[in-house]
Amino acid sequence: IIPTFTVTMLTFGGITLPHWLTNPWLHAIIATPVMFYCAAPMHNRGTAALRNRTPNADSLLSLAMTVVYVYSLLACVVSWIIPAGSHNQYFAFASMVAVLSLAISLIEQPPMAKKASEGDIPIAQSQETQEAQQSMDTLIQANITYEIRTRVTQITATMTMVIAVWTFALWLIFGLQPKLAIAVLISATVLTVAGLVLQAYDRLPSR
Repeated sequence: IIPTFTVTMLTFGGITLPHWLTNPWLHAIIATPVMFYCAAPMHNRGTAALRNRTPNADSLLSLAMTVVYVYSLLACVVSWIIPAGSHNQYFAFASMVAVLSLAISLIEQPPMAKKASEGDIPIAQSQETQEAQQSMDTLIQANITYEIRTRVTQITATMTMVIAVWTFALWLIFGLQPKLAIAVLISATVLTVAGLVLQAYDRLPSR
């Protein structure tokens, strides 16, 4: 992933590199296992959330990866259907999205948030009534916090997808050349940034 990303950045910087290093098929070979193996859990969660009309951070990241990966693959396989000047490949972008998402997922989720999301109800056996009531109050507060976070995530994810679509369309109409390549990259970036922020937000401890 790191070599692919480095080569891509150097290419964008106008630095001439050996042809074999810039071969898009080499980048595709490196990025494909990341796309379909490393990021598979994220795709599964994101797709399930979209089917249930409850988009989340995984939905945004999965969409971003899929958009750039499919576009890059089309630029390799059927490049004649893509306008001249827009034959950019963004395999490195898709790989980096997966890496950043996996890095954030390593942050331990707040224990109380886990209990609330899993529906665990602590039973205060052999405890005083006051302690049991405090535990129940804490659980109720955690459940409320979890529901608020879930709702915020759904609204934000939905708005982000709308913004990404409009960003893509507006750049195609008014943007600089190569319009299609940049429109794909910018819209995917919108999805990625929002997805990573939401993913990190979900890992923040409750107050």
